[in-house]
Amino acid sequence: MHDLYDHGPQGDAFEPNNASGDSIDLDPAKLEADKPKPTGHDPFDPKYLGLGQDFAAFSPVKPKWDIIKVEKPSKARVFRVHPTFALKTFLLTLKDENETYMVLPELRAALANESLCGIHALFPCVTKAGTPFLWPIRTADPDGKWNVWHESAFQIAQSAKVRWARMQSNRDAGHYVAGFDVRPPDQQQPPTWPDLPFSEWLRLAFQGYTIDSLTHPVLRRLRLED
Repeated sequence: MHDLYDHGPQGDAFEPNNASGDSIDLDPAKLEADKPKPTGHDPFDPKYLGLGQDFAAFSPVKPKWDIIKVEKPSKARVFRVHPTFALKTFLLTLKDENETYMVLPELRAALANESLCGIHALFPCVTKAGTPFLWPIRTADPDGKWNVWHESAFQIAQSAKVRWARMQSNRDAGHYVAGFDVRPPDQQQPPTWPDLPFSEWLRLAFQGYTIDSLTHPVLRRLRLED
């Protein structure tokens, strides 16, 4: 029986024939051309390895939000207001503590005369960097009378639905003023809204900050009972 791998007297230096029948090209010039080209920089240079500010734009992973702050936009913040999401609701605000609480509907009548409570418009917003926040603006009194600061903020929020805005307080004039991106909306950077239903915005904003009982620790403190 013949050995299938018996190659006769070819010796220890046997090299198999090219299966395709083509000769193997060992031209040094061509082999040199196949080598990887040098990059022209140190591969361990921090400037080369560091992440640029625009890296997030190429990342396929969307950020996951565990909390959404309830706050007024700071004077340095450039923001947009969501074009469709909004809620008119009853909130309790502690300015000194920078805390805002959602008051459940069944407790509104009992807290109607509490000066720290009131009807607010809640506007979902996002910064240019893509950070979401909820902006609460106290609305007009039942008789339709506005606080001028609240009214100016409300008007700015309406304009910020279609263009980037930056709001500041004008103490001399006694109301908020804003600068807006004057370019046509289609020439502005599109806002990056989190992929969340509005109900999830509210949950992430008010979890742990909901007045659900008249014995809530915040109410007990305000009544001097703690």
